[in-house]
Amino acid sequence: MQDRQAVLGGEDAAYSLSLGFTIRRTLLDLRRAVFLTGTSMSAASRDRSEKGVLPAWKQALSCVEDRAKVAKYVIAACVVLVLFNLAKGGIVSTLRTGRRDAGVVKFAAIVHRHGARSGLWKFGFENDVVDWDVRLGALTPKGMEQAFSLGQKLRKIYWPDLTQGAPPMTSTPISIFSTHIDRTVDTAHGVLLGLFSDNGVEPNLEVGNCECRPEKGLKSSMKCAAACMGIQTVPNGIPKVQSSQRPLLLQFEECEGWLDQVARLKNSSQFLNAPQTLFKRELDMIEDVVGGNEVCLISDVDGTTLREEIDPPECSKIDLKWMERVWNNAVCVKTEGMEYPSDKRYKGEFVPKLTEVATWIWHQEYSVDRGPLAAGMLLDEIMERMQAHLPQPSTESKTQDFMVLYSAHDSTVAALLSVLGVVNWHFPDFVSRVVLELRAHESGDVNLFYVNLNYDGVPVEIPGCGMDCSWNDFVNTLGPRRRKIETCVKSKTRKSA
Repeated sequence: MQDRQAVLGGEDAAYSLSLGFTIRRTLLDLRRAVFLTGTSMSAASRDRSEKGVLPAWKQALSCVEDRAKVAKYVIAACVVLVLFNLAKGGIVSTLRTGRRDAGVVKFAAIVHRHGARSGLWKFGFENDVVDWDVRLGALTPKGMEQAFSLGQKLRKIYWPDLTQGAPPMTSTPISIFSTHIDRTVDTAHGVLLGLFSDNGVEPNLEVGNCECRPEKGLKSSMKCAAACMGIQTVPNGIPKVQSSQRPLLLQFEECEGWLDQVARLKNSSQFLNAPQTLFKRELDMIEDVVGGNEVCLISDVDGTTLREEIDPPECSKIDLKWMERVWNNAVCVKTEGMEYPSDKRYKGEFVPKLTEVATWIWHQEYSVDRGPLAAGMLLDEIMERMQAHLPQPSTESKTQDFMVLYSAHDSTVAALLSVLGVVNWHFPDFVSRVVLELRAHESGDVNLFYVNLNYDGVPVEIPGCGMDCSWNDFVNTLGPRRRKIETCVKSKTRKSA
């Protein structure tokens, strides 16, 4: 079977780290064994000498014999420790997959952010510099291309199992869901086009024609998305995107709990004082770029609601919220290859420094303890789908999806990481993805089913469960963090759509 992790380009560093850790662990264990053995032998030799049991010449000989015994212990310890560590993680396997055994993929759930978009806000200081061809918040052609590229990566990893060696498929064991926002639906189209297109098909934005897109970037059809990327033919068998999955993919905004806790967080002294206490340099950078301590909003989009002309402009003192929003716009502009007003002043340092601010904010908001309130329902949905692939007591055979994709937002990706208990994650980039795989050994014994997690293609330990988390351990560890979608009580403070 094709080694799926090996085809994830640009992710070899994770495997090198895993190998380095295995070797380092072996050497540390070995050094400890040598130290303990040497100490024990030396103590025995001194003990014999002090009791006068041996004459001087025999003491010297005994010392040589002790050293020979130490050498034997060292060799034996080496063999035992290397074999132990190979069994635990597998040095050779780690080189290829970062795990001990790839196993057989039974099911994959992929939660990804949408592709590159235009900014969500239009600020006064950007007026003479930033000019979008699409409306605010819309997926750009670059974003479609990123989505197609993600689909191609997934094709390389999973296509042999999807087609079961006989393309084209007669039925498609894939479901894909999206939020109701246009950019996530269009991203889902791009991912599917990449997943179902032959490896020789490449998008070409220079020959692409986006005139079919309605109203400067509103939701497009699959055919229009293909035309926009210069792809002439839409492959057969592509499943339909199912949108409006609001409570499932936007639990943190839709249901009571998370928004209330985050509101208290944002009113805390730590949060309010952070621009002065933690991020003074970054605050100074923004004030320099903006031209003062206020930022003025002239248009914005919240969900599907667009305010094109805010007259007079709404001006607010720059705090953490506005620091993050300015950074967010700058990322969108830089992704499209344009210059942001900060470029000449800070020579590429502006976005990286403010990324640290945004990452800190999001780790506060999407903390592990708030995880069940942010994505407990999505976790429950994924675990239910995994459960359906385990051996069932009933002899009745039911066709299950091999893969389920969820096209959503950076906040959805962060929420899922938080409910899984992951910490120290990087900010979800455009088309960042969290993948949960249910794998199995060929025997089919339920005890041999296990779950693997990766974030942007890099294997991640499931806290409290490890890299190869057995199904039973996975359920026991994360089961208490699940939430049923039926329990969602609509939040009174939810954001507008």
